[in-house]
Amino acid sequence: MIAANSNFPDACSGHRSRIVCVPDVGILPTWRKSRKKIGFDSFQSMHLLRVFAQAQGTTVVKVMEPHKKVLGDMVPPKTHYLRHHAANAQIGIMEGNTFCTTLTPRLFAIDLAMKEHEVFFKEVQNLCEASDEALLKMPCYKNIGSLVPLRKAAMRALAACHYLPNCSDKIFTTFYQCLEKENEELQEAAFLCMKTFVAGAQIDMNAVSLCRGDRTQFLGQIESKPLK
Repeated sequence: MIAANSNFPDACSGHRSRIVCVPDVGILPTWRKSRKKIGFDSFQSMHLLRVFAQAQGTTVVKVMEPHKKVLGDMVPPKTHYLRHHAANAQIGIMEGNTFCTTLTPRLFAIDLAMKEHEVFFKEVQNLCEASDEALLKMPCYKNIGSLVPLRKAAMRALAACHYLPNCSDKIFTTFYQCLEKENEELQEAAFLCMKTFVAGAQIDMNAVSLCRGDRTQFLGQIESKPLK
């Protein structure tokens, strides 16, 4: 059982929330939606679910089980592609998917045999791999201030896919490529997500060796460039 975060009240300052009673479920958090803060609110809501489950002596899965059918429309999205949502909503959707698929036992699981699941997986992977220039050409990202929060949410969602068959090498390669991004925050996120992913996946060491070789060549090119 995950313990409550003692710093949580400070993190909540400035946010208005209310607790509602749900028949046969107990107390669940509901937050006043804010398009600008949907990603941040999703973290707080997920933390509260853990706290409430602990207080009731049950699991988060048991708390959420009565709402599984409703959540199923967004884990992953079934009626609209991820790119059809605003950037901040995409962050909330990806974090929600990560949360639901990393519970023990999993509340949901990605199944690449289902078209909407496959599309979601490819969109998440593209958010990790695509260049800033390519993403900023898409209508949903044209007015975004920074792609970093979006990319970090995508990395976490991808790291949660360690159980998918025949995808481990591809996902590992994606994280290795992310280590070469210029933004240090993205490099750190890629490293942490790689650790999470490797802990739960079976990795082909040949793929690791190939990635290491590519990175060694990349670093060699950087070192050989004359200083200006």
